[in-house]
Amino acid sequence: MSDTPTQLLPESGDPGQELVEERKKSRTLLFVLIGVGAALLAAIIVLLVLLLSNGASGTPSAGETTSASPTPTASDTPSATPTPTPTPTPTPEPEPTPEPTQAPPPDTSPGFVSFTQTNSVFCNQTNPPGYTPPTVSFTYSTKNASSVWFITGEGDAANAGAFPMPLTGNQSDVYGPGSSIEFPCGAASQKYTLTIVGQSGQHVHKTFTVVNNGDKY
Repeated sequence: MSDTPTQLLPESGDPGQELVEERKKSRTLLFVLIGVGAALLAAIIVLLVLLLSNGASGTPSAGETTSASPTPTASDTPSATPTPTPTPTPTPEPEPTPEPTQAPPPDTSPGFVSFTQTNSVFCNQTNPPGYTPPTVSFTYSTKNASSVWFITGEGDAANAGAFPMPLTGNQSDVYGPGSSIEFPCGAASQKYTLTIVGQSGQHVHKTFTVVNNGDKY
């Protein structure tokens, strides 16, 4: 008798049952593969739809003409206007201070301030009784005078020394108060002269003429 242990063989089952089990496993794997394939196909379809929709919105269709945007015309850039240089305002020179006005020296020259006289007379040639010949009248005033003189005619009355007059007077001062100067009716005209002697000895003359408008001898 041998010492080798006896090895038990497995009992052989039903071969038909094992075939059924194998078919079930194969069918299950097939369904799994079909499901995976269907999921991949659905994902591919969704991706294609998204790509097509994006392409349709961004890409113009074949019937549409894409108008190129007009290239903007480059406008001339205006040249910068030069800023004018401001003209400096000249600083006005200060006006010179006027020197104080000196008062003019006092007037010491002799002269007539005012003078009026008879310009014409009318003589009556027939000289009827009671006829009074026309008279000559004048008035005057002087300045810076020391004396006044009168003569009938022209010349220097002061040098003649005939009739001294007041510094302001009239014809009645020639021969005395109330006197008058009668015009010589035989003459067509007659001249009279007054001379002023100044305080420094200057002589100033005033000669006037009286015309006879009446009958002449």
